[in-house]
Amino acid sequence: DGATNYAEFIAGTDPRDKNDVLRISAFDKQSDSVDVSWPSQIGRTYNLTWSVGLNHWSTVSSTPGTGGEINQSVDLEALDSEDGIEGNLDQVFFRLEVSATE
Repeated sequence: DGATNYAEFIAGTDPRDKNDVLRISAFDKQSDSVDVSWPSQIGRTYNLTWSVGLNHWSTVSSTPGTGGEINQSVDLEALDSEDGIEGNLDQVFFRLEVSATE
C-alpha cells in the first residue's frame, strides 16, 4: 500500500497486508450534511479535515479512537459559512489523519 511501517503502526494497520489501510469506510451525502465513517483503534486520535480546493485544509473534528467504527455527521451549511464564501461547496474533499495519543 506504500505506507511505511511506522505509518502503519500509527494507523493500526498491518504492514504485511496491502489491503489493510486507513480509509473512510462509508460516505453518505444528505441534503445538508454528509455522514462519514471509518474504523478506529484505541489510543489513536482521528482528525477529519475538509477542503474545497485541496490547498487549505480545515478540521471538522478531532475524535479519540474507540476500537470500533466512528461515525461523524458533517453539517455542510456550517462548512459553507466557515470559509467566508457562501455557495462554494459544489465540490468538497475530506481527508482523514491519525496520530498516536499515548
